[in-house]
Amino acid sequence: MRGAALGFVLGIMANTASAIPGLEPGVSRELAQWRAKHYRDVRYALSISIPRGTQKLDGTATIEVTLPASRPDLVLDWRPSPRARLRQLRVNGKPARTRIQQEHLIVPARFLRTGKNRVTFAFESPITPSGGAV
Repeated sequence: MRGAALGFVLGIMANTASAIPGLEPGVSRELAQWRAKHYRDVRYALSISIPRGTQKLDGTATIEVTLPASRPDLVLDWRPSPRARLRQLRVNGKPARTRIQQEHLIVPARFLRTGKNRVTFAFESPITPSGGAV
């Protein structure tokens, strides 16, 4: 019985140790340091197209990251305009739900695995001529 209680307490401590620091718009020093501690081998591939005659851009993104055994949530920077859309989000090849909080796209740990992970999605965003507001 005491062994089970100790395992429960250690599990809570491990989850607390890998908890995301307070999120705010932009990337705080605390968040940058937390990411450096928990994420390894981060790679991005981004493709953007602006179809002639439209006022939007279309894109796809692939993000690869290696995570430790504690598997924290994955916090990506995401500052969309109110009319931007995120589509076809997949984590390790499977559809996944995320949340947007304080200019960050958060992939819950339950969709991730220890080691290499891949997040892919499509997006669109309105654009305006230089100096215009979106």
